[in-house]
Amino acid sequence: MYLPTHFKLENLDDLYQLIQDYPLASLMVVTDGEIEANHIPLELDRQIGEFGVLKGHIAKANPLTALLEKPLSAYIIFQAEQNYISPNWYEGKQEHHRVVPT
Repeated sequence: MYLPTHFKLENLDDLYQLIQDYPLASLMVVTDGEIEANHIPLELDRQIGEFGVLKGHIAKANPLTALLEKPLSAYIIFQAEQNYISPNWYEGKQEHHRVVPT
C-alpha cells in the first residue's frame, strides 16, 4: 500500500488513539486467490499481548466467519476523518496544473 512519508504514523499511542476514535475498520483476507473485505467495528484491548488484541463481532451469516476458522493473515485499515480537497483549491493549479485531488 502506498503511504507517503508525511502521512506515516509510527507512535503507538497515536495509533491506539486513532483506533479508539475511529473504530470502523476495513478488514481484508485473501484465501484461494479471492479477497474477502468487510467493514467491522473493532475495539483494542491493550491488556492482552505486547501490542494488544483487536476484538469485534462478525455475524454468523458472514462468509468471513468460516474463513477465520483457519489461520490466515489479515490486513486491517483504520481511517481518520476524511475530506476532499479539490485541485482548484491549490494556488499552483492556475500556474502549472500539476496538482491532484487530496
